Amino acid sequence: MDELDLIRFDFSDILFPAIVIGSGIYLLMPKAGKHPVGNDYIRQLALFSGADIHCNSQDFKGADLMAVFGGLDVDLRDVTVFDRPAKIDVFTAFGGIDIIVPEDHTVKIKGLPLFGGWSNKANKSIASEEADIIISAFVIFGGMDVKAKASTMPTEPYEEEYEEQSQGYKEV
Repeated sequence: MDELDLIRFDFSDILFPAIVIGSGIYLLMPKAGKHPVGNDYIRQLALFSGADIHCNSQDFKGADLMAVFGGLDVDLRDVTVFDRPAKIDVFTAFGGIDIIVPEDHTVKIKGLPLFGGWSNKANKSIASEEADIIISAFVIFGGMDVKAKASTMPTEPYEEEYEEQSQGYKEV
């Protein structure tokens, strides 16, 4: 076949594409043992799609968020961070990620925006004190937005309602 010049195969022709494809697969595969998985740690990929995530962990550790030609809406208003800082790793390519954090948390963003950008509307002014949440971001042809909103959970649930109900009863 080589003499007829019908099929020519040169390993150097496929070496670079194979390296690029292999690197992409490595980035997309979950890393075993890297972070605890459960309600305290979020791992989410949006590939040509979207997802809405609400977390109410009382010991939030962090997150791995990746959006490629898709979007993620991550609501962290009801989390509590004990082991400060919680670390969120963000990768966005041709997509977007919106993160909502509690009003009383400070957020620091570091990373590289390449033909994309991010905004941190969670802090009115960035102080030199240690942040509650640190976001490491790589944004390429996309965007990331961080906002602060009040928690959706009541601070002291049912105490007033319980007192009102118990006033009408007598102990026997």
